[in-house]
Amino acid sequence: MNEIIVSNPDLIDKIPSLFRDTMKQFEAAHPRVESVLFIDIVGFSRFEQFHGGKACEDVLQIFEGVLTGILFEGYLPWSELKPVHLFDDSFAVVFCGNIVRRVHEDIIHRFVRNLESKFHEALHRENFDLLSLRYGSASRSDVQSVSQEQVDLFTLVTQAGRIARRYTEVVSLSIVEQLQYIINEKAVTVHYQPIWDLKAKTIIGWEGLVRGPDKSDLQAPKALFSAAERCGWLLDVERLCRNTAIREARISECERLFLNISPNILADPSFRQGETLAVLKATGLQPNQIVFEITEHHAIEDYQAFLQLVRHYKEQGYKIAIDDVGAGHSGLVTLMQVKPDFVKIDMSLIQGIESDRTKQDIVRAIHQISIGFSGEVIAEGIETPEELECVEACGIPCGQGFLLGRPGPYPQ
Repeated sequence: MNEIIVSNPDLIDKIPSLFRDTMKQFEAAHPRVESVLFIDIVGFSRFEQFHGGKACEDVLQIFEGVLTGILFEGYLPWSELKPVHLFDDSFAVVFCGNIVRRVHEDIIHRFVRNLESKFHEALHRENFDLLSLRYGSASRSDVQSVSQEQVDLFTLVTQAGRIARRYTEVVSLSIVEQLQYIINEKAVTVHYQPIWDLKAKTIIGWEGLVRGPDKSDLQAPKALFSAAERCGWLLDVERLCRNTAIREARISECERLFLNISPNILADPSFRQGETLAVLKATGLQPNQIVFEITEHHAIEDYQAFLQLVRHYKEQGYKIAIDDVGAGHSGLVTLMQVKPDFVKIDMSLIQGIESDRTKQDIVRAIHQISIGFSGEVIAEGIETPEELECVEACGIPCGQGFLLGRPGPYPQ
């Protein structure tokens, strides 16, 4: 469990008796409560210092509205869900039914991610700074120190804080502030790397590779996106990178722009509302020039929904590529289900391929499978003439790598 979880555990242990009495009144009206999901707004005290009490009241009202709305949409499978404002910037969802961590952890994580995404959209509409969420959960079965009959709502809230404390992953305030700066100031740089037709010796497209500010902690793409995911701002950062790469691209009508996205980001509401299409129209590019390059750093959360969304974007004219095939989660099942327009073979299979018969066999097999659904194969990470010669001998039509062209500020 890697997510950042519930705020201020020390504060939970110091809840005043009035709050505990209020809990008892609530529990008397809802005697079947089995579990608690504790949600906290990160950095709320700092927000209050800069913006004042009225802005804080507005933000809390916004959050309550978003939380109530998303609960009504049925993201959580339990019955009798009740949102509760505990104190200050802390809330809870109490409900019947136990949380089985191995079964329900992904469900809760997705719920909070959706909640945070909608919260960010609402904050953005009101011109407020983005605030992230953290959370923890507890069920009666988690409490071992007392009998089940003695476990009350106060105990569950306290236990949620204690359990959360074990898994807390600290993100420094400096990193959070840098992310806020990057999002607010659109402080990213895009470099473009050419993708070649190896037989015709012509460029077929460019991959947009985004970096954070120079000499910052988040300059490297991996650091930037990892921090964004941990802070709950992956949607915002990917949207910024996607739109910046499109706006700054200078490609011809016969070339394509390859953009990296996480598979779960395809559910971003701005996709469905046509924000990307609006950016394309402003730049003169067409949807069929855009290739969404899906990188499976994590397992896809809802595979059927993912396939529906892929079909949706294909119908709009966008092209789909599966990146890093042969590494991580990017396997043959994804290829056969998605049937992408482009298949990008991971560089781990290309490095030293000229002296590794097994790699050659795997690359040829991926190529043959891709031919079956008319997918065009691209070998990534070609760095030596020997690798290029072997890739061509394996029948791979397209290539990318330092040997063929390093990333640059813009395609010319």
